[in-house]
Amino acid sequence: MSRWRKYLTGLAVALALAILAGTVIGGRYVYYKGFTKKWRRFVIAEFQRRGVEVDFDRLTLDPFQGLQARRVKIFDGSERAVLLAKVDQLVLDINYADLIRGKPFLGAVDLTNASLSIPLDPAQPRGQKARIENLNARILFPPGQVYISHASASIFQLDLVLRGRLLNPEAFRPEPAPPGATEARTALLRRLLDTLEKIEARGQRPRLSFEVTGDLAKPAELAVEATLDAPLLEIRDYRLESVHATAAYARQRITVSRLSAVDRLGRLDLRASYDVPAKNGELELRSGLDFPRLAAAFRLTRALDDLELNGPGEVRLSASAQFGDTPRFLLSSGVQLGAVRWHDIDFESFATDAAWDGHRWYLRGFRLRHKTGEIAGSALQDGRFSARLESSVDPTIALPFATGKTREFIGQWKFIRTPDVLLHAAGPDPDPANL
Repeated sequence: MSRWRKYLTGLAVALALAILAGTVIGGRYVYYKGFTKKWRRFVIAEFQRRGVEVDFDRLTLDPFQGLQARRVKIFDGSERAVLLAKVDQLVLDINYADLIRGKPFLGAVDLTNASLSIPLDPAQPRGQKARIENLNARILFPPGQVYISHASASIFQLDLVLRGRLLNPEAFRPEPAPPGATEARTALLRRLLDTLEKIEARGQRPRLSFEVTGDLAKPAELAVEATLDAPLLEIRDYRLESVHATAAYARQRITVSRLSAVDRLGRLDLRASYDVPAKNGELELRSGLDFPRLAAAFRLTRALDDLELNGPGEVRLSASAQFGDTPRFLLSSGVQLGAVRWHDIDFESFATDAAWDGHRWYLRGFRLRHKTGEIAGSALQDGRFSARLESSVDPTIALPFATGKTREFIGQWKFIRTPDVLLHAAGPDPDPANL
């Protein structure tokens, strides 16, 4: 009996070692070579059942993390004509009991320190891409839902956070972009990426958080909330001491309930809204920021390159617009600035109010003070043009702004005492030839 016991024990040990060796060899093969194409198609079909169109190069088994899909591509539809993103790997949480019963078996996907590559133009997957790093997320797939438990990542020095729940993901059908919209969006994204690349965070990194909820079978009911907190930013040679913003999209209405920023000269406060179906929007802005340096840092315009603010001031802007079949808008603004330097000329102060509705406009309360005197005036275009200008400044300060014969004429004069000038003009429009 003892002999048989030894024999059976030895046989069991040999069988266990064979199974272990087979498991190790098989696991090593599955880890490095991956599952067969049949298994890959099986998993891809499960994603499709969840409303997500994906493809990947390999399906492997990691001894610590489990089933992994590597070099994953995400598309916007079954035609796979437009590539939305690439992810280096996904960890798949499989419910094997449901898999055996033939039920939906994909419970969740996990990403750990993954990288995400998003083409700026989805129709050109080989073109410029936005690279998102340090992507950590857990996304669950309850029946008929996509639940983003948490997702965090970074792009350059900006941290991103996302969470939310979307119903009926299989019902999502992206609408084709109108003519020219893709090109405009791509240009905007390129400019945004260029700006993000130049931003340097001093201290705590800026953080942009999103929360998404809604039913993809009813896109009009989708809701998105976004919050930006940036304690201290530098871009090129411009510093923002703080930036905070809160925005939302709900009931097809975009609302910026708060955008505030502070720099060396003052503070910006902005509120805005846009009704998507009605195509109308409103904006209110009050700013004491150093707007010439802000415009230069964010490459908004070159028109302010020769303007330098040497003291606090304020710019006010109120706007409303209707972008329907017959576009209408109304802009009204006010400017009050302290000491400024314009085209290397120092002015003591500047103030004016203005308004424009696309057809009519006015300029009133215009005052520009210089050490030699003051320029004051007003103008109105309402069917006909009229203007009034009073000046007691030295006319030669206009040399940097003049061209051609006007510059030559002014340059011939030297004034012992600054002249007083009173000018009235009227005509069908501001064209000098019609006055």
